[in-house]
Amino acid sequence: MTLKKTLISFALSLSIMPAAQATSITVDGNLSDWGLHTNGNINDWTASTSLGATLKSAIDDVYISPNGYLNPGYGGQAYDAEALYSFSDGTNLYVALVTGLNPKTPTNPRQNTYGPGDLAIDFGNNGSFEFGIQTTGSDKGNIYQNVSWGLGLWDVNGRETRLSGLAADPNLPTSIIDGTGNLVGAAILEYNNNAIQNMGIYSGNHYVLEAAIPLLAFSGFSGEFVLQWTMNCANDAIKLISSLPEFGSTTHNSTSIPEPATLALIALGMLGLTASQRKRATALLT
Repeated sequence: MTLKKTLISFALSLSIMPAAQATSITVDGNLSDWGLHTNGNINDWTASTSLGATLKSAIDDVYISPNGYLNPGYGGQAYDAEALYSFSDGTNLYVALVTGLNPKTPTNPRQNTYGPGDLAIDFGNNGSFEFGIQTTGSDKGNIYQNVSWGLGLWDVNGRETRLSGLAADPNLPTSIIDGTGNLVGAAILEYNNNAIQNMGIYSGNHYVLEAAIPLLAFSGFSGEFVLQWTMNCANDAIKLISSLPEFGSTTHNSTSIPEPATLALIALGMLGLTASQRKRATALLT
């Protein structure tokens, strides 16, 4: 094959290749690609540093007393929020949550059961919680902006509101109130109801929520944010603080992988340079 045909073939093949990914997270409820394990020791909660500098984590794997106290509420392992992780590759915000709450748990206060809340995001860390990502139901993964939030059973002093007479703690948003907010995108989200055993040093069932949230949904927002989750009773909440660049800006990854389209342009440039050199050589010979 001639050099010209080789370069053309190379350029065309690159132009139809999918974009290379600097991360290898698959949203499937399996956290091995985060570097997490189920070996029954404290190191199970340590995520892989290969995910990059944007990796953030909050780990709350603690012994639950016999009375089931979790802070601010009760409920034992079934309502325990264990760990929360996030990182960004410049295109998506990846999230992983580990909890003792089965996603199939219904919200039925008369039966003293409360289902999962939604992921809440607060840019500026000012208590606004502008974005919510639905975690269950037919609209699972939907991203809403300017939502109204349900609140839990506990006031700012950690007492039940029905006993204290005080309002529920606004810093514990639970689920997006139906009909509020503007739909701004959709995340790939998996909340697996297959229990994981032997994670960490304390026994009990664990369930995994994993999501890939497109940064495009946060258009106009950047900088510090709070990512938070709790169940509809807010018996136990977990949050982490991180930051994001504006969508489309330079990614946080230390290793930059050229896009196929860029490589294709390089190949076509080589082709043009080769053609130019051949024309010059022909002119010199005439």
